[in-house]
Amino acid sequence: MDGQADRRSEVTRSVSGGIRRRVWASAWVALLLAILGFLVIYPILTLLVGADGPQPTALVGELETANPDLEVEVYEGGQPHYPLLIDPGWRAFYEERGWPLQRWLGYGIELDNAVIDAGRPATFGFHLCRGNQLSRWLVAGSYDPIAGPVFGTVHADRLLLEYDDERSGTFDALGLVPDDKVVVLGLVTTKTSRVETAQDLAARLKQAGARIGSDRLAISPQCGFATSSAGNAITPEAQRAKLALLVRVAQDVLGP
Repeated sequence: MDGQADRRSEVTRSVSGGIRRRVWASAWVALLLAILGFLVIYPILTLLVGADGPQPTALVGELETANPDLEVEVYEGGQPHYPLLIDPGWRAFYEERGWPLQRWLGYGIELDNAVIDAGRPATFGFHLCRGNQLSRWLVAGSYDPIAGPVFGTVHADRLLLEYDDERSGTFDALGLVPDDKVVVLGLVTTKTSRVETAQDLAARLKQAGARIGSDRLAISPQCGFATSSAGNAITPEAQRAKLALLVRVAQDVLGP
């Protein structure tokens, strides 16, 4: 059996049944690229050629045709970035094309849970990003429209949520987080060099603690200081100051 056949024979288990350790990382990258690809490509194609153009569900079918030895039990790919669905405009865009909120979330969470379950016993965090590239943001509003199905059914151990400015909405959605999950609040912005104050962060943690309990809270930057090599509009000095502030507030407010 040649080398190519050897490699193909290794990728025989379904995603939901458990990806082999040696291909797990590659499988996750492929699935992530599929999600991000359709986040950008599907809306553009739809605007150019109309709703009868390529559909996200065609992705896995094309992969299976190209490689019939690759078994995939999660048959739908390309669900949108979840936080897009908190925006009424984006929800309407997808619903008009036959992809209502619950359908998107159902497919996406099934896919994410398959990857998480295959990676146990690792601890998983789940970041619901609102946009960060080049200091830009994608959507505004609370997590309320997606909080029930995402917080309640995703198998991750930690939920990393962005609450760095007024566009993030209230902490009300935290009341829907199951008892077995920790919430990591992204209270420190990665988009600008403005350094938050310890007093403001402590007050925000107190507000969130009224919804979920301080013993299940952690604190972090809102996202990464650079989503790509282009970076964000933030200085290295501000990045260091923000990280030091996070450590100090975590010790003083949340304890060891």
